Amino acid sequence: MTLLKSLVLPSEGGDTFFSSSVLAYSGLSDEWKARIDNLTGMM
Repeated sequence: MTLLKSLVLPSEGGDTFFSSSVLAYSGLSDEWKARIDNLTGMM
């Protein structure tokens, strides 16, 4: 789970958008999936 807290809010806009990395991954070609399957990330 990830939680975010805004410290400064815009007077207009600033809508929250969500994305699904599972859906994005499922849309990749098999070639791209093979290229990235062993990659890791750090935060």
